[in-house]
Amino acid sequence: MDVSVVIPCLDEAATVGRVVAEARAALASSGLAFEVIVVDDGSEDGSADAATAAGARVVPTGGRRTGVGVAWSTGVEAAQGRWVVFLDADGEHDPAAIPALLEPLARGPALVLGSRALGGYDAGARGWLHRSFGTPLLTALLNHYFRTRITDCNTGFRAIPRAAFLDLDVRAPGFELASELIALAALAELPIVEVPVRQRQGPEGRQPHLRRWRDGWRHLKTIVLHAPDRVLLRPGLAALILGALLFLPQLAGPVHLGPLVMDIHLMILGALLLFIGVEMTGSAAVCAALGGSAGRGTGARSSSLAARFTLDHVLPIAGLVFAAGLLGDLAVVVRSGLNGWQGIMEPRLALIGTTGMGVAVQLVVLSFVHTVVVSQGRGRDRATRSD
Repeated sequence: MDVSVVIPCLDEAATVGRVVAEARAALASSGLAFEVIVVDDGSEDGSADAATAAGARVVPTGGRRTGVGVAWSTGVEAAQGRWVVFLDADGEHDPAAIPALLEPLARGPALVLGSRALGGYDAGARGWLHRSFGTPLLTALLNHYFRTRITDCNTGFRAIPRAAFLDLDVRAPGFELASELIALAALAELPIVEVPVRQRQGPEGRQPHLRRWRDGWRHLKTIVLHAPDRVLLRPGLAALILGALLFLPQLAGPVHLGPLVMDIHLMILGALLLFIGVEMTGSAAVCAALGGSAGRGTGARSSSLAARFTLDHVLPIAGLVFAAGLLGDLAVVVRSGLNGWQGIMEPRLALIGTTGMGVAVQLVVLSFVHTVVVSQGRGRDRATRSD
């Protein structure tokens, strides 16, 4: 089998039969062995019967409204073709473009997206808000975080080798799988190719399954969760640098820069930024370790940091920082005692001590969590190999 066309379907009896027939017609003269699979997500309007009558193999998701992501994954698992084409059941995509989506796959593995931004929209095609605001925004975020150059991240018309889809290990249950698949493909350095397609006018009176704000949030969340480099590591490093610039120069006292004076107030801000920076960079390392143990890609810089953020490497550094902070706080106690215990007389010294111990504890805890994650991942790898 060369091609499996996977069509997720939920209550699309009015259109799914036509879509199946058009998909079969598009591939009939291609010389490729193909099948059309309709993944029924619990339809209650006879969609499964209409799809079967049109020549499709119907595969149930096992529930109702489990999500288009579940439907895609279910279809891929049932597919027999080496290439998989995803196509919506509402008739808004023209299956005649299937051969164009398959053409790049003949040259090698890739994720092929049918771009409506490149192909355009027929008069009366729905979703102007999504195509004018939602989709361009999410597409821009994907391009920024993953260095892609795509124009339509939300298209439901796409093609990919079946083996590549399974290797990417997509997990999103809903519409956000569209963004997850792109993010994982970019992280795995799988080429992403776009082919122009047109969006047709959908059936009159059809209620879309997409829930604008909920699904938009899920897309956004999926994108940022796959980008620890950009979301955590880079802002964290910036916070560390700025915090150090505000904190370290004042260790011995206020710093005078012409008419400006850096005093303890800016030092407190620097301490806060140091805490934030350690938390964000350490968390980026943990995220990279989690991604690696699960066989899922993360950013290169986070992965590089994760390789060094082990308890063995961090514990000696944290020990020195904690000891310096403890000495600072002990000095405060001694000085206060010598001054008759009239309150803490050395707020700057107290801040140095407290910040040092706090940062040290953060480093130890985060590196401990990181090491646990890495160890468990290796244990799972050994178990898998032994099986």
